[in-house]
Amino acid sequence: MLLLRRCALRMRFTGVSSRFYSKNVGNKVRICEVLSSQETGRNIRIQGWVRSVRSQKDVLFIHVNDGSSLQSLQVVASPGLGDRHLTYGSAVAISGNLVKSPHKKQSVELQADNIRVVGPCDPVVFPFKIKERHPLEYIRQFPHLRCRTNSFGSLLRIRSEATAAIQSFFKLYISGL
Repeated sequence: MLLLRRCALRMRFTGVSSRFYSKNVGNKVRICEVLSSQETGRNIRIQGWVRSVRSQKDVLFIHVNDGSSLQSLQVVASPGLGDRHLTYGSAVAISGNLVKSPHKKQSVELQADNIRVVGPCDPVVFPFKIKERHPLEYIRQFPHLRCRTNSFGSLLRIRSEATAAIQSFFKLYISGL
């Protein structure tokens, strides 16, 4: 533990961490921030899991969710950017330009410049199916995949906010003594 703290301090004072952060993370944003800001015309990068893929002749539609919101962000790309590993459940990193959506149900969408499949997923072996609603007992059999479902994702977001509120309360309480 002490060794990790020393390495982190050394990286901070030598400027290694800031160079690493700006080069590798760059302008990565969470999907909840994209959906709430409604700010168009900027180049962003998102990471998340594919919720659905629809390939047409001229355009490829992908819905991506990173767990920060109940809604998914629609990504529009040319079919040439698609990969054969781009299936339901795969982990992706997508960069592109955020534009206003012509559809009334969503305000913004991402025009993809680059789609990279970080973790492919075989939809035949993947335990959760696309349009199927699974009971909680079935979901509990896969603890490592629970956060990808809407019900457990919502529960984990609420638990995270409650934990952060309790922690900030005690931090203020302790500092006030």
